[in-house]
Amino acid sequence: MQYVKFISETKIEPAPQNTTLVSNYNQNVEKLTADGYKPLTEAVQPLDGKRYKTLYRQTDTAVEAYVVENPYTPEEIDALRAQAYRMETDGLEAELAYKTRKDYPAEVLSEITALIETKRAAIRAHYPKEEEE
Repeated sequence: MQYVKFISETKIEPAPQNTTLVSNYNQNVEKLTADGYKPLTEAVQPLDGKRYKTLYRQTDTAVEAYVVENPYTPEEIDALRAQAYRMETDGLEAELAYKTRKDYPAEVLSEITALIETKRAAIRAHYPKEEEE
């Protein structure tokens, strides 16, 4: 079990492994408790694709970690979308341009265009903006 001191909602101080006077200090629960360290109760991050940050609160017997959603800013969403578009659609757009220049049949070009739009829609859904909801 990890012992920590509560500093603030965003900061904790882990117990040192050793001190100048005590070897294996972090294993001496009696000494840790006397010096103000408390056991840390870890938080579980949800696996829902959203971004979270860990905060802390102190109780009489422990320091508890908990998570709160930390939404992306509009600028971060734009950057994440741009990166995802490059990774997911750039190759398809190059293929579409090539096949357009080479006069491929319209149905082939339509399939590629539809696939690009499907991928773009999935990216927009994965990184939503409030004004689009």
